[in-house]
Amino acid sequence: MTLSRLAWTLLCASTLMAQTAMQSWRPVFPRESDDRTAGKWQARPPLWTRGRYFVWPELGLMWPGVTSTTGAPYVTPSQIRNAYGASMIYYASTIAIVDAYDSPAVEDDLNVFSSTYGLPACTTANGCFTKVNQRGAKIYPRRDSGWEGEINLDVQWAHAMAPNSRILLVEANSASDADLFTAVNYAKQHARVVSMSWSGPEWSGQAYYDASVFTQPNVTFLAASGDTAGVVGYPSTSANVIAVGGTSFATNSQGYVILPVIESAWTDQYGGSGGGCSAYTARPAYQALWVPSTCKMRGVPDVSLDADPASGVLVYISRQGGWWIYGGTSLACPMLAGLIADVNGYRNATLGKAASQALSQALQDLYSAASYNYSLYFNDIKTGGKPYRAGPRWDFVTGLGSPKAGALMQYLISSKAQ
Repeated sequence: MTLSRLAWTLLCASTLMAQTAMQSWRPVFPRESDDRTAGKWQARPPLWTRGRYFVWPELGLMWPGVTSTTGAPYVTPSQIRNAYGASMIYYASTIAIVDAYDSPAVEDDLNVFSSTYGLPACTTANGCFTKVNQRGAKIYPRRDSGWEGEINLDVQWAHAMAPNSRILLVEANSASDADLFTAVNYAKQHARVVSMSWSGPEWSGQAYYDASVFTQPNVTFLAASGDTAGVVGYPSTSANVIAVGGTSFATNSQGYVILPVIESAWTDQYGGSGGGCSAYTARPAYQALWVPSTCKMRGVPDVSLDADPASGVLVYISRQGGWWIYGGTSLACPMLAGLIADVNGYRNATLGKAASQALSQALQDLYSAASYNYSLYFNDIKTGGKPYRAGPRWDFVTGLGSPKAGALMQYLISSKAQ
């Protein structure tokens, strides 16, 4: 019997999907080779991939039916927002994404992503998207395929969580401290949320950057906590930066994500949410009632969202063949940045004077909310993790846990303007 062209396409598609669903994940960047080069500080993104994902949107194969599972080895923007209760109206703000090197097709790829998921277009022409180098110019650094994936992930998933906000992409010339922190210094002058999905080793001189880079009135800095369980890195250990760790959504035997979400700490034999006790940053006052007494310094992370590549997300990278499944705390960081931007946008729209009404102490506010009513604002992640174990309440794998975004965002909206 001869199969029709459509039936043959469906059969091939289902086979490719199954292959993608079951394949193992891998880090995009090796852990051991690029932390330091000749004594120079280097960052790398905690970015993991399950590889290419073969989809045919025109045949409806990207959106399998949803019953008790998603029917796919990834989660969509609406499923992420529903999982965390982020259903409020979105208002315009600006998110700065700081990464190294260039993604030449990032704007076009963002709009393929937006069109696929029914999100508003975000382009240079409509004023939503801006790309500059580390000093604000339009001469971009060289392309790097690994960082290209990171850039596209950050931009697309910040937009997914804050669809009406503007995206400012600031591309550093390299992954060195000098270039990345120069990019951050530009970003903080032009946005009220700065997302940094990268991490480097701690060192004794990092306090200088705490004071010179990661301080700016009414600016919230966020950094990925890393993807080596039980290990911390900078800038997530700065007392002025929200350290974003990772959780995992449970999957079934086919590798499909189960709905409603069952959430645990992201740690497995391959990677996991970075966390632990800083070697150089003193314990900040806002952590005094939360971090275990065995740690006398700054504890990481502060809060966590989905990061497990097994429950990862789709990212479109045209120069690398199309759709990929990504995870890592590289994903969690821009998603939380999007939620913070939504809060700023609401405050700007309702309180006026955008600069002064943006959150001034979002990191401290997270702990204030937890102290006021922990179970109202956070999901307590109690399972998973090694060498540290998750739960109850604050831990070295997920921090305070994952946000109950609807309630937490309302708390942040009402935070006193400083």
